[in-house]
Amino acid sequence: MRESRLGESIRLKCGLLIDGTGREPIQHAIVTVKNGQIVGIERVDNIRAGHEEFDFGSSECVMLPGFINAHVHNAYDETSLRGWANDGVTTVRDLMVLTEAVEPFAFRDRVNRVPEYSHLVSAGQMVCTPQGYPLEFAKPPFMPVGDNRQAVDCVRKLVGRGVDIIKVVVESCMLFGTPVPTLSIGQLQAIVRAAHRRNRMVSAHVTHSFDLEKAIQAGVDDVAHMIGDEIPAEMLEQMIRKNMYLVPTLELWKEGERVLGIKSCALPNLRKYVRAGGKVALGTDYGGHPSLSFEIGMPLTEIGLLLTAGMNPMEVVCAGTRNAAHVCNLERVLGTIQVGKKADILMIKSNPLEDMDSLRGAKFVMHNGAVIRNFEEEAIACSN
Repeated sequence: MRESRLGESIRLKCGLLIDGTGREPIQHAIVTVKNGQIVGIERVDNIRAGHEEFDFGSSECVMLPGFINAHVHNAYDETSLRGWANDGVTTVRDLMVLTEAVEPFAFRDRVNRVPEYSHLVSAGQMVCTPQGYPLEFAKPPFMPVGDNRQAVDCVRKLVGRGVDIIKVVVESCMLFGTPVPTLSIGQLQAIVRAAHRRNRMVSAHVTHSFDLEKAIQAGVDDVAHMIGDEIPAEMLEQMIRKNMYLVPTLELWKEGERVLGIKSCALPNLRKYVRAGGKVALGTDYGGHPSLSFEIGMPLTEIGLLLTAGMNPMEVVCAGTRNAAHVCNLERVLGTIQVGKKADILMIKSNPLEDMDSLRGAKFVMHNGAVIRNFEEEAIACSN
């Protein structure tokens, strides 16, 4: 691992810079990193004489921000975090701890000090209603809420323990034909207000439009799944007016249909949402169901499904960078290659706007200003 010493600059050269903002790419750019932050972005032809030496990169590389998977589970695992980071997914958002084997926030604080591991955003326990979904509500990974007072107290406890984000369940199981109780609008509103007062965002597990209406009225910040039944146009308009983001987890729906026979309107719903101007963040629900297989590392299956649903390549890049940073409540510090942001940087061999499969096999990964993967060095080591 190559890590800059305090005060030392690392200069990265690329043939094309896609900065994650959605703006037109920059041809032949130099990005300067110092103390883990991006401190300069220049075009190659603006570099003064005598400053032509660069630590990494080439005129053939394409540079992007590190990608973010904004919906995973089972991320309390060093092997998984290392695998994500090595593939250029430098941040993951775990939306519910599924095990009692680790203390989630102590684990998060430890791994987030190590550049070789993907940065972990933790929701800790998921907030639900008694006798609702998930039906194993009495187990420690879930926090049942019975009234508005308990809703506020639940947020206070979670924030006190160290959560980065609040995850709520708004799931009546109507899509699956086995209706169960769910959190009321009043309880959800109390949770959202309490979370926002403490600078925490609220992500909602929702799979049916009946429950989506509650989540919209409560003012949650993002919906953690695409809706399975057809979404009325007025609901999409309400989401967009309230600046709610959507994490579609199309890989979950695809696997659910393949393995469990669960059919959904996820793809056409996303197509309508994007056409209406809705904001999408990349997320897969990796590890969210024991019977389903998910892709670890760069989520190319999910990326391909987003393209199938009508998103263009630049929209997909922004979904995996800027928009995913937003739902992690980290938009101010990462998600784009801009001066002042954290130096989470990915280099690949060709333009993903022409072929998204080029995201497979990163040539170079920098996380927190440390070079954690350099393909040229790996190639030299293998030849020796």
